[in-house]
Amino acid sequence: MTTKSMRDVLREHGLERAGEVIAMLESRLRDAEEALRDVYRASAIIHHIQQLAERFSGCTEEYTYVYNSQRKAYYYWYIKCPGKKPSSIYLGKSGGGLRAVKNAGRASEEYIRALHAAIRAVEEMKKALEVVKTAVGAVAGVGRAEHSES
Repeated sequence: MTTKSMRDVLREHGLERAGEVIAMLESRLRDAEEALRDVYRASAIIHHIQQLAERFSGCTEEYTYVYNSQRKAYYYWYIKCPGKKPSSIYLGKSGGGLRAVKNAGRASEEYIRALHAAIRAVEEMKKALEVVKTAVGAVAGVGRAEHSES
């Protein structure tokens, strides 16, 4: 009976570089996990933007007049939030800030969804890699078993 080495069995199944490929994939997965951790830590500002957008939900921006001490009317931008305290927030001579906050809030929600999807994808890749490692180990084990039977 001819004895096959583990290398022969792996080559026979097209897995001669499997260990090398698995090690490379594990390294890339660790890199991806580290990058995601960095992104997650950096996303604290995103959470703050979401809270700000929630705080101003239901508010509007209005160009409102106010009187000075000489009873002359001047127009300024205010955020008006009925039923909230404060109900009116002075913005000054330029408006558009509330729209920017609300747009940033929507963008931050998309960002968080994408980040969570990336985290789930990395977790799925880790599971898939474990399946591959188990399969390669089983094939290699068959080669060792065949080798020891001789």
